[in-house]
Formats: sequence, C-alpha cells, structure tokens
Amino acid sequence: MQTLRVLVVDDDPGMAELISEQLSAWDFEPAAAGGVDEALALLSTRSFDLVLSDLHMPRKNGFELLRLVQESWSGTPVILFSSFPSVEAQRQALEGGARRFLSKPFALAALREAVESEVRRIPPP
Repeated sequence: MQTLRVLVVDDDPGMAELISEQLSAWDFEPAAAGGVDEALALLSTRSFDLVLSDLHMPRKNGFELLRLVQESWSGTPVILFSSFPSVEAQRQALEGGARRFLSKPFALAALREAVESEVRRIPPP
C-alpha cells in the first residue's frame, strides 16, 4: 500500500511538528512548511495527496494558499484550520474549495477523521 503524503503548513513550528508527528503515527508521510512560500516551493518539487494549512499566517494566508493550490494543483485537496474561526472564514474557505475547516485547538480524533475522509476520496493508483 502506498504511503500518502501530507503537507502541513503552519507558521507555528510547534503546531506543525505536533501535527506531523501525529500523521507519522497514523502511517502518513508528512512534510512541514512554515508559510505559503515554503509550501509552494515544496509543492513545485514533490507531489502531495493532501494539504493541511493554518489560515492566519504572516505575509500570505491560508486563503491565498488555497487559491494557488486550486489553480496549480487542482487535484490536491486542502483542509484549512484556524485558532480564530468565524462563520465567515469557514464559509469563505469552503466556497473557495477547501474540503474542511477545523477550529484549533482540535481534537486529534477530529483531525484524523478529516484526513482519513479525504484519503478515502483518493482513487487507487
């Protein structure tokens, strides 16, 4: 069985590390990026099955990353999360193409369910 690659994008290194460690424990292959530009550099050199991104980051935010992923890697699903969720942010994320919107702090069970739900949508090779 193929190990699925997940790109974790968060300007908080501790949060990116926590999510990455948990994904590894669930048998995914995570890679972490500290912001949108770093995420775009990784996306341009490697393929990912899923992008998990924080919404609020300096310079460029998760909405911008979502738009760029939709434009250049349209087959790659995106899940956005935020410590400052609002109904408007959730609406904008979902209308922009995000598959899910999670509020931080989220339970690990909620993260796992969101990731595995997207994984089930990926067609077999």
